[in-house]
Amino acid sequence: MPKPTRISKNFYSKEYFTRAASPGKGKYGKRAFDLNNPFHIKMSAMILDVLPIKKGDSILDVGCALGNVVYWLAYDGINAYGIDIAEYAISHSHIKEKVKQGDVIDGLPYKKNRFDFIYSRETLEHIDRYYVPGILDEMYRVLKPGGCGLISTRNNFADKEVIKQGNPHSADCSHLCVEPPYWWAIVAERSGFKVDYRRTLYGMCLPLCELNTWTMLVIRKPK
Repeated sequence: MPKPTRISKNFYSKEYFTRAASPGKGKYGKRAFDLNNPFHIKMSAMILDVLPIKKGDSILDVGCALGNVVYWLAYDGINAYGIDIAEYAISHSHIKEKVKQGDVIDGLPYKKNRFDFIYSRETLEHIDRYYVPGILDEMYRVLKPGGCGLISTRNNFADKEVIKQGNPHSADCSHLCVEPPYWWAIVAERSGFKVDYRRTLYGMCLPLCELNTWTMLVIRKPK
């Protein structure tokens, strides 16, 4: 059996977060994580719309990058926190007092039943399949009974489009776990979650003429 892959925190460097369409290292660009980038503001609004979250509730963003979503959730009165493997992202965070640097493969540095909600967007595909169940177990552990989570991750429909187009700028070599929606639902259920909602989302990246697809799950920890 091959040894599971662990991507070094050094992979997620300044170049990863700021260089547009870098072959094998994503396609963010210099302005992608600006505080006022409307994408992250809309993502925060989507979380508030999808999850039954209210002012004063706590939420953890697993894979928070520079903490844009954490910032805007906090702006709306949510006790938002984040964790990310990238030292560059945490050191340049918009809300340093609410984020931590850490590799989630090693566990989440929070107490059991700590958060009312949990959120993770485009993070779990960067984790080797071998480690994904353990990370879902950790998310289950830190979530309060009755708490909900929202997970969004790239799925294999997008990968097929990338291969079809043969666009080297579209490929991110850190995408280690690109699976169909049902796979993520099964893994979440094995960790103890109930899957309340499962959907495939579609979007077009116009500069690269690339179809992107995501799996979105709304999960719940039983009371």
